[in-house]
Amino acid sequence: MTTYTAFLDEIDATSIARVGGKGANLGELLKAALPVPKAFCVTTDAYRDFIAAHDLQNRILAALNNLNYDDVVELERRASYIRKLIETADMPADIAVAIHEAYGRLEV
Repeated sequence: MTTYTAFLDEIDATSIARVGGKGANLGELLKAALPVPKAFCVTTDAYRDFIAAHDLQNRILAALNNLNYDDVVELERRASYIRKLIETADMPADIAVAIHEAYGRLEV
């Protein structure tokens, strides 16, 4: 089952691969009863399915091929290209619905 969102109370240190380090840390802070904002994370499943829906993986890898990571100008140029690929792609409906529903569940 693919889950595109995860609320902080569902996340802990073991969730890094699913929600990233920041999300996992926020989940841990919540479990430690420290003040954190009411929030949810968009998961790596959402990212992977977004990339797959637009067949972007090969284009992103091609943009990074033979990149000299010490050349900050070229690095920025290629990052800008990849960012544009992602920003101009339509959000798949199932991911959009999941994010919208999770946002609706926030009690702010």
